[in-house]
Formats: sequence, C-alpha cells, structure tokens
Amino acid sequence: MIRTHDAGHWLEVILDRPERRNALTGPMYEELAEILDQADQNQKYRALILTGAGEHFCAGNDISELSNVRSSTEPPPIKFLRSLVKADIPLIAAVEGHAVGIGVTLLLHADFVYAARDARLRMPFTALGLCPEGASSHLLAQYVGQRRANEWLLLSQAFSAEQAMEDGLLTELTDHGNSLEAARACAHVLAEQPPIALRTSKRLLREPQREVLLEVLERERKLFADLLEGEEALQILGKMSQNRSGK
Repeated sequence: MIRTHDAGHWLEVILDRPERRNALTGPMYEELAEILDQADQNQKYRALILTGAGEHFCAGNDISELSNVRSSTEPPPIKFLRSLVKADIPLIAAVEGHAVGIGVTLLLHADFVYAARDARLRMPFTALGLCPEGASSHLLAQYVGQRRANEWLLLSQAFSAEQAMEDGLLTELTDHGNSLEAARACAHVLAEQPPIALRTSKRLLREPQREVLLEVLERERKLFADLLEGEEALQILGKMSQNRSGK
C-alpha cells in the first residue's frame, strides 16, 4: 500500500490505497517511517516527495484502526510523525483531491507543499470527539496565525487549497493533476544544490523546534488516547462505523 520510485537524486513515495482515498493503516505508518529514515540516511537523495495514488492525497487515519493509538507509547502514527520531525532530507508534498486529518497535519512538517487549486483540506479532530495531532496544536498557528488555526481546528470545517495558500500553509497552487509535476520541478532544483550544504541548511531551519515538537507529539498522543476512550468519541466513531457497514 506504499509504493516508491527512485528518481535518482530524489525518492518518490506514493500512498497507494485509492479505494479508501489513501487512508493510512498501522502497517502503512510503519513502512513510511522506515522509508523516511532510510532516505534520510542515504546521501544520494536530495529530497523526498510524498503524494497519493488516484484522485486524492490522504483521507487521514483509517477510522477502523484508531484503536491502535492506545496500543503503546509509540503507536505507528507517532513513529511516522517523529521520523518527519527528525528528518534532515528536504520533504515535498504533492496534494490532489482531499487531505484529511493527518493528511493535513503532516504537511506542517514538509518543506514544500504543492496543491491543486481544487483540493480540499480538513482537520476534523474536534468533531470526532478527539484533539489535534501531528504537533498541529503548536505548529499550525505559526503558519497561518492563531485566529485561522482556531477556525480550522476548533470548527473542524473543510477549507480550500486557495484559502490554505492565502494563509501560508502551501508553497504553490497548481492546476488539477499537476501537483506532482510541480513537486518534481522543486526536487530537480534541490538536486542541483550541494548535498551537505542542503541538509545542513534544513537542519538549521528545523532543529530549534525539534525537541519542542517531540514533546508536543507526546502530549497530544496521551490526550488523544484518553479522548479516544471517552464517551464522546466512542459514540461518534461508533455511529460512523455503523454507517460505513450499512447497519
């Protein structure tokens, strides 16, 4: 459910579960973390591109697997997010269609984000009886300001790629179907940079916040797990499961 393409000086990683809008499962998180860690250690690569197969980027965590968040101090989603925080390799995201939940919060850890202008994004944590994840409770306001962060995280409403671009979450808007092409153009420019200087510069930009972000991830994880066992989330997620199964 994860495909990779070695493009020479960069690695393309494709979320390949289009029948579920590339919703992420435990094994997918594990594989993503491993791929990211290995790419980060491989000096051959100047960048990593993350995109989704089919019409959508990522529908977030598969609802049926949310219980895995309770399973340990490092459930698969947290392992992946920690790898994102620690990575020195430049990260590029190419977004089409829908990006939901962690499909949005992971963009906060990307260095470049290219999105089709008709893409739609949503962080529905509060509406699900849960709380923000992916260090979005800390990072989102830095990108888009506190008022907009309040709107997106507390109201749980979808917003357009054009709004995300206007507020500073994205690098560039593209025509429908062209986000990966734009991401590749960015990777090509990065591939022309001196590799040691490139990673050193990325580290200098990101390192001041890394320890803070790891602490935020852990705080969010604990609260998320507590809320997941609470009455609100159990009722909401239970109804969603019933609707999905047609009962």
